[in-house]
Amino acid sequence: MVLGRRLVNLVSTFKENDNPDEAKLAKELEWFVVRHQNHLDVLGAYLLRGEDGVCGSAFFLLQNRPLLGYLGEFKLFSIPLRCVRFVEPPQFPDESQAYGEILESLKKMDSVDGLYLRTLRVNSFFWNYLTTNPGLGKEFLLYLPDKLSQHYVINLPTSFEEYLQKFSAKTRNNLRRSVRKLQKDSGSEVQLSRITFPEQVDSFVDSAVEISKKTYQWRLLGSGLRSPETLKRNLRFLAERGWLRCYLLWCGKEACAFMICHQRSGVCHSPTIGYDPKWESYSAGTILQFLVIEDLFTYDRPAVFDFGTGAGGQKEFFGNAHYLDADIYLLRRGMYTYLACSVHRASNRLAIYIKSLFDHLNLKKPIKKFIRKVSVSTMSPRN
Repeated sequence: MVLGRRLVNLVSTFKENDNPDEAKLAKELEWFVVRHQNHLDVLGAYLLRGEDGVCGSAFFLLQNRPLLGYLGEFKLFSIPLRCVRFVEPPQFPDESQAYGEILESLKKMDSVDGLYLRTLRVNSFFWNYLTTNPGLGKEFLLYLPDKLSQHYVINLPTSFEEYLQKFSAKTRNNLRRSVRKLQKDSGSEVQLSRITFPEQVDSFVDSAVEISKKTYQWRLLGSGLRSPETLKRNLRFLAERGWLRCYLLWCGKEACAFMICHQRSGVCHSPTIGYDPKWESYSAGTILQFLVIEDLFTYDRPAVFDFGTGAGGQKEFFGNAHYLDADIYLLRRGMYTYLACSVHRASNRLAIYIKSLFDHLNLKKPIKKFIRKVSVSTMSPRN
């Protein structure tokens, strides 16, 4: 295990190595360090070494990953948990001993409550190791804060037309018609801009932030693109290595939707998308997604387009494959962690009951629509 600023030295060490696997690892490690360069003291990595060099890695941060209680989109409480938070599932060989080393080191870290991992693929080796290991339950509590979720992707076929066959003829026509309708009603040309070069980053981020400020996520939830200078730095880093693939949807001279993507090793990841509510009636987000997918086939075609975490109707609509994943906590057994999980579990049950009640009364959609509309039209943005 390597902690803190020693990770920076490892980047140059791996770059100088003739081992192609370690050269690739150097790029991933450098990206990890760049993203979190203001928090180097809490960064860490597990490196698994074999006879021919490093054969496995797992990057993490030591940080608070609280259990959050929500009622709809409103946060009710936050229970602090200091965790080893993996940025993605460990890239280890499918060997129990390798993962056992992680848990052994976790036992020695008195300052943390456990580990936290987002979007662990169900039926992966690590998932099976955590859920079937009989000795694990004696020292750790495995807790899933939410139910299993569908993770949608597009496995790109050879052509866009072949991909479109997943839709009915009517749906294909509707998608194309929505672009024409937006163009006709606005009286302006609808265009998609692809952002891949460093010199494009600043103007892209400025446009995307202006859109983000108009969304309900910004005004109601306090989320959105709130650190533009950091985002510019990170996107320039990606662009300099040929990994950047972002998009803006333009209606005339006005940017109405954006998507932030990065592409490497044949996978295009899409963690962030947003659109100006002004264009909601024209399905600007759907149009953006449709045109982006078409562009995937015309420029540097990846093998997979990954929609990222979380549920969403568009992900299911456009995706042509999916798998189950889950967020997990593996916590030390103790009174605090037991109570934290119990309180969180009870709040989830209450939220589910209230949701079912609103569904029964046909109130859920009107209330959600009203809250989002009010947040966008009347609330002032948070700083």
